[in-house]
Amino acid sequence: MARKLTANQFVLVASPHYVETHGRPTTLGELKQHKALLYRRPDGLLHWQAKTADGWEELRLNLAFASNQGYALLDQALAGTGIALLAEWGVANQIGDGGLVRIVIDDADVAISRNADSGIYLLYERPKYGLKKIQVAVDFLLSALVEHN
Repeated sequence: MARKLTANQFVLVASPHYVETHGRPTTLGELKQHKALLYRRPDGLLHWQAKTADGWEELRLNLAFASNQGYALLDQALAGTGIALLAEWGVANQIGDGGLVRIVIDDADVAISRNADSGIYLLYERPKYGLKKIQVAVDFLLSALVEHN
């Protein structure tokens, strides 16, 4: 069984110092001139995707730093190394306390992938749901974590 807990939206973020020093891009053309903090997969860099009026485009940005650890990308964003595309739930506190600012691109939607239905799911085997301890855990997680709109 797969039960969606919440959406997994990604947002562009940078430190206030980075924005003061390099400017805040508002168009895709401007974003392409900035330094990017990219996630490194086992098969290479995970390049960002941009959906424009003309369709999807893979962004090949100026690489400032790459890592396979989200915390390392977050640390570099906080340090002012470049712009990162990170999960909104993972940077909400840093945006709230002013450590990071959100970057909004007016002429494109920048995403981590072309899959618009990205989410965080709870996976469990249906037959195991009959076990009381599994049922209690699943029901608790669903009640505590499902995004209610």
